Amino acid sequence: MRRWIGAALATGVLTAVTGCTVETNGDTGISVDAAGRLVVVLAWCGPAPDGVTIYHDRTSPGPSGEPDMTDASYDAHALTGQTASFRPDAPSGGWTLTEGRFRLDPPITYHAYGWSRDNTHATTHVQFEAAAVAALQPGSVLVYSGTVVSQEEFDQKGQSPENCG
Repeated sequence: MRRWIGAALATGVLTAVTGCTVETNGDTGISVDAAGRLVVVLAWCGPAPDGVTIYHDRTSPGPSGEPDMTDASYDAHALTGQTASFRPDAPSGGWTLTEGRFRLDPPITYHAYGWSRDNTHATTHVQFEAAAVAALQPGSVLVYSGTVVSQEEFDQKGQSPENCG
């Protein structure tokens, strides 16, 4: 009987914990174009993201207790393939700014990630600061672990079947 209760409890906890999580199906990275301007890059396996949000943590909670602040949010229109990129300061190629206006402020640590409208999937979050962006070269991508990889390696990892749920 104890074993059954333990198994039922473990199943309930597992369901509660995993039932509210969004499945990760790709990666978000930060790169720069030939002129050194910030570019958000995405690579995924499965459904494409519907948009990207860039935010930063608040030093103190907002008026409603929220721990972070959205700097900018972008909608992606009918992405095809398994990769995409855009400049947050001048979105184009099917990307539209829907909230805020992103400005890279040196003392702030930002986060970016791709999301789906129905909350079924998202790409990993990447953390970045102005100094890290300034150190990047075109063709290199800063990823969630804080390491820099080639664009090719980023695309391959983000599109890996391991990212498909």
